[in-house]
Amino acid sequence: MTEIFGVPIQALMGQLMLGLVSGSFYAMLSLGLAVIFGMLNIINFAHGALYMMGAFLAWMGLEYFALGYWQALLLAPLAVGLFGIVIEQLLTEKGQKRRPAQVYRKVIPGSVAAIVEDETNEVMAEAEAVAAK
Repeated sequence: MTEIFGVPIQALMGQLMLGLVSGSFYAMLSLGLAVIFGMLNIINFAHGALYMMGAFLAWMGLEYFALGYWQALLLAPLAVGLFGIVIEQLLTEKGQKRRPAQVYRKVIPGSVAAIVEDETNEVMAEAEAVAAK
């Protein structure tokens, strides 16, 4: 078995792949933030909450709606994308008749993120409590 610095090559390649996957996730997250800020001039902190919402919807599709893995993997991002469109149309200047104040433009997406994250965590805790009984 080949080793590099005392670490088996299989373990090293596994760690390399995990690092690439994590790095890709962070790159996509930061690119999303940069594009939204560049186009709408809004600092949107809802990205993390929407990622979590997508994972939760995929899990719900698998557990409660008897969807297959690939079906849940395709439907969850579509549902979150539609929710994102609703957020954009309702809360940004694009969907409003008047221009919101600069402070509100920066606060609203963060508030939406906090609400989505809080409600998702609450539903998850209730599901775990029911499963534990």
